[in-house]
Amino acid sequence: MTRTGPMFDAMSASLQRHPSEWFALWPFTPVEIEGRWCIACDEDMARTGERLLVDGRTGAMTIEGVAAGLFGKQPDGEALFVFTNGITFARAWADHRAWAYAAVEANRGAGNMTLPVGPCLPGVALAGPLGQIAGLHRLRLAASLVLDDPAVRADLSAALLASCNLPAVV
Repeated sequence: MTRTGPMFDAMSASLQRHPSEWFALWPFTPVEIEGRWCIACDEDMARTGERLLVDGRTGAMTIEGVAAGLFGKQPDGEALFVFTNGITFARAWADHRAWAYAAVEANRGAGNMTLPVGPCLPGVALAGPLGQIAGLHRLRLAASLVLDDPAVRADLSAALLASCNLPAVV
């Protein structure tokens, strides 16, 4: 099952995946919005949930219909990878899905190996200005945050503190 076309090929190249890697590329669809091409990322395989739109050239992210928000894995007490660049996020997601597929293929015949039903998300993507992301305070539930871009550490720390509504000390 290979999807084809110039936009799909450009998206595959941007994600550093061959167009024939159907399982790795399943959550992604190339779309054109207002004259720019984007990678639409949908964690709901039925394509009924919210979509993360990644600018295919800059990596800027927006969530369809939302000014700013979190997209992806919820914190669960473990280390959480936090992505501020959409292309980096989409590549990591495609990599996770490719690894899952490779593990199943390598153990074919051994039994009890099926393709994962879930989306295999690599972490959480921060879409939009940090200070406007609703629910940012939920990231405090992670044991640690691993950033794709260390340059945003101070800004993310400040936004996390602000989102927790801590009382002012006077």
